[in-house]
Formats: sequence, structure tokens, C-alpha cells
Amino acid sequence: MKCDAERLIAPFHDFVIASPIRIAPERKDDFLALFGGAPCDVHFTNTKANFEAHVSEPSVEIRFSALLSLWATAKAALHISNAMAAAMRDAIERKANRAVIEFEPGTPAYEGRVLIDLAKNFIDDPEAKWRDDIPSPALSLDPAGTEAKINDLFLGACGWCILHEIAHIVLGHQPTTSRDRLLQQEFEADAWATKWVLDHCPTIEQRRFRILCCATGLAWVGLVDAVRRGSSDHPHASERLVECAKRFGDGDLAGVIEIATHVLKALFIPGEEMPAADNADDALFDVLFNYLRSDR
Repeated sequence: MKCDAERLIAPFHDFVIASPIRIAPERKDDFLALFGGAPCDVHFTNTKANFEAHVSEPSVEIRFSALLSLWATAKAALHISNAMAAAMRDAIERKANRAVIEFEPGTPAYEGRVLIDLAKNFIDDPEAKWRDDIPSPALSLDPAGTEAKINDLFLGACGWCILHEIAHIVLGHQPTTSRDRLLQQEFEADAWATKWVLDHCPTIEQRRFRILCCATGLAWVGLVDAVRRGSSDHPHASERLVECAKRFGDGDLAGVIEIATHVLKALFIPGEEMPAADNADDALFDVLFNYLRSDR
């Protein structure tokens, strides 16, 4: 009998395989050229949540529990970012200095917190059960519907995560080397994947969406860190976020960077008051550095 993770993610298999092209379709030919005109082989397995590159094959292995926990993280991020956007509009109307998200039961933001707990459960246990009171993943026939938006963010984050693994293959990274080199390889793969996603983005609107996809993928990495208490051969997720965020900045992107900042704060340091920052980029780095400090 299939576990919940395998059963719920099964309808997304083909979309997951296509997600690196889906997130940056203008680079489809470049992507196919990486592996001689065909997509990189992707295999699905049922063990603890992870994405893993096999440089010698080459292929990428993805756990069902990784995908389900990433889907839950994406839905949580969308709920919290929508709540933050509404709070920001309300603050502007009231001419208030600060926007506040309510996490009371029954609110989308509260469901976001529940989804984060679900994501952690599947990171910890690939045989975990999905909660009956939370809608499970489903493909949507309505491209403008909420379910489609959740799936778009999930597949965008998935595309970034797969591109990170593909970077290990393309850059010739070695799975067995010194600890310092292992850490550096992770930063290099993050940079390669983020650059791939953002550098040829044709519009500001698409760039905004892709930044949220990158941030969501790395937020999921942060949840893995939180559940497993870090890894000796991977940098802390907040350090990786800091490096990737250096590629996000653009004056026209202040709004989405601010929303991404509040999503990350809600996920990792919800009880900590943050000082007001002069701009969106500074606010994001304040959250990331406080997240790093709080989890060490």
C-alpha cells in the first residue's frame, strides 16, 4: 500500500520532471543542451525527505516526502504572503507605521502555520499521515484558481531545487571531499540555480514570482535544517538564503522582497520583534541574520 506522500504526489510526477523548464521556459534549449538534448533523468523514491544529485549517472533523485513537504511549505508561504499583502494594504489605508498579520484560528495565516507543522512531519517521517482537516494537494483545471497558484509556487520551488542538484552535476562537484569544499559546493550550486532562474527573466512580474520560488525552496531547506538540526556537510539554510538574496535586489522588486521577508520571519522567528529597516533589502537581511543567530 502506498504511503500518503507517494499517493498524494503521484499526479505531479510529470510536472515535477518538467519544473526546471517550467520555471525558466526562455532557457528550455539551454537546459536540454546540458544533457545532450534530453532532460536530466529524475527518479522518485520513498525515503526521508531530500533532493539528491548522482553526478556519475547523471540523475537527480527526489523523495516523495520531500515533494509533499515542499508542497505544504509552498501553500503555507502563499497563505502567509497573501495575509501579509492584505495587512500591508490595510496599514496603508489606516496610515499605520507597521503591518501586522493575525495568526488566529480560522485565518489563512493560521492554516499556514499548521501546514508548516505538516511539512516538518513529512521531513521527519516519510510514512507520516496527511491531516484530514487540511485539503490535500490536487491538480487544478482552473488556471486562475487558488489551487493552481499553490501548485505554480510549489513547482517553481521544485524547479529551483532540481536546478540546484543539476548544478552539482554540471559543475562536476564531488560527493566525497573535504568538509570546507562540500560547504562551498552548496553555495556554488545555489548561485548557479538562482542565476539560471533570474538572469534571463523577461519581465519584472515573472522575476517577482521567481524570487518567491527561490525563497520558498530555501525556506523548505530551512525546515529540513530545523527538523534535523543541521548538517555537517551543508551550510546553514540562513547562510544560503543570505547568499541567494544578494541576487534578488532591484528597486522594482521591493514589494515582493518585503513579502518574502515576512514569510521567512513568520516561518522561523515569529516571536521576535524586528527593528524597522530603511529598505526592503535591509529588512530581508535583518530577518536572515536574526534567523541564523536564533538557530545557533
